[in-house]
Amino acid sequence: LIYSADNYDRANKMVDFMKEASGSFGIKVQAPEYIEVPSDLARQPDGKGYLKPIEADISPKTLFALVLISDPKHKKVIKTLLDRKGIPSQFMLSATVDRAKITVYSNVLKQINAKVRQDLYRVLAPQSMQNCMVVGVDVCHAGRRSLVGLAATYTPYFT
Repeated sequence: LIYSADNYDRANKMVDFMKEASGSFGIKVQAPEYIEVPSDLARQPDGKGYLKPIEADISPKTLFALVLISDPKHKKVIKTLLDRKGIPSQFMLSATVDRAKITVYSNVLKQINAKVRQDLYRVLAPQSMQNCMVVGVDVCHAGRRSLVGLAATYTPYFT
């Protein structure tokens, strides 16, 4: 969890809400490793103040980075660094933490789960369908234009 010192309380609040929201999905949210960026560095307008603390403290074993920022302009430079290191990330604005309901945290957990390539839902199929492909198709019409969405799976759990 990467956050500025100004957002210490919000970071802890966010972790508590993530743990609460995770129960309905059967996901276990463990205490994260914290990277606290000093306030003076976090206030740099270009977001580059985050880079040195992240470089110094992030582990090669890091699976995911949840980043709490106050300014949306900081996202680009931080995300570039994390992408270069091959670390998937999710960003959240500190203002969102103050007003977010549990459904927001549930949606963030779903996004994180997808980014670390985990299943959110599994279906136990009967034995007769074990070698079956499930295909889903949907069409969205917007005036004279239409968009087709297609999804297919061949996994045993239809994920």
